[in-house]
Amino acid sequence: MTQTPGTKKKLDNRYLIGLAIASAVNFAAHVAISPFMPDQLPIHWNAAGQIDGYGSKLAVLLLDLLPLVMVLLFRVVPSIDPKRDNYEKFWRVWKGFVVGMTIFFIALSWTSELYAFNLVTEGSNFITIFVLGGLGLLFIILGNYMPCVRQNYTFGAKTPWALDDERTWQRTQRMCGIVFIIIGITMILMGMLGASSQIPFVVGGSVIGGTVWIYVYSYLVFRGTLR
Repeated sequence: MTQTPGTKKKLDNRYLIGLAIASAVNFAAHVAISPFMPDQLPIHWNAAGQIDGYGSKLAVLLLDLLPLVMVLLFRVVPSIDPKRDNYEKFWRVWKGFVVGMTIFFIALSWTSELYAFNLVTEGSNFITIFVLGGLGLLFIILGNYMPCVRQNYTFGAKTPWALDDERTWQRTQRMCGIVFIIIGITMILMGMLGASSQIPFVVGGSVIGGTVWIYVYSYLVFRGTLR
């Protein structure tokens, strides 16, 4: 059965409201246990999983608001994009991205408490595996759906040549999907191997190298060098 625009909008709003409620409940849970937490909490880890930064309980609570802020931002973005009408063509991909990022950051918000209550010991590879594994999985999943993304100014590989030409946009998103999958696999492998000294170079190199290649590829397609 074909959905009318009004029905589609109602379903999307209900979906976003659900994410906002989940984020608000998550923040309320952090507030509830805050009195039982130490005054200084870990907020940053190095590639080896060692804590190298602390913050106050208030600073941690502000970080715990991030999932809710993200949901509100995700709600606004499609409505202010100059090519907002195109979002209807890849709405499922956009919604999947929103829910994936929201769930990931809700889970990430509990890392300070896990360390504070000694549920995770300092120096373990937990944070490295969790962050790289979670982000890597998101990259792989998103990479498989990047070819579905249509022209917009917010989401996808937004090279100037892709925004100027529909065919270049489609080819660029397909290549972006391949690059995302490679980056995702790299992140997961580095997290599992635990090669802490190499993580910034390998993961950072794959992200930077992949980004440069996407721009070069998009330009070559636009110029007609690549068919």
